[in-house]
Amino acid sequence: MNTDAWFCASVVAATPLLTVTATAGAFSEKAAINALETGEDHGLADYRKDVSDLSVDLKGLVISELLPAQEFTHARMSELKHALKS
Repeated sequence: MNTDAWFCASVVAATPLLTVTATAGAFSEKAAINALETGEDHGLADYRKDVSDLSVDLKGLVISELLPAQEFTHARMSELKHALKS
């Protein structure tokens, strides 16, 4: 994966999560992970919903770089959430 694209995706995805993460400090670890996974769910839904509206070049970037990065971070949050249930 192109690290520049991954970094951009991470910054874009993390921007609304900074507020969630800061606010989550007042909650339990489980609640914070749930909030982060919810944010990742929204990010995935947005990429999947909007990708068809993009130019060919941008669509290629989203499909080859940004969506896989979003799927990766979503999977990590999901793993953390399920590990906390155990």
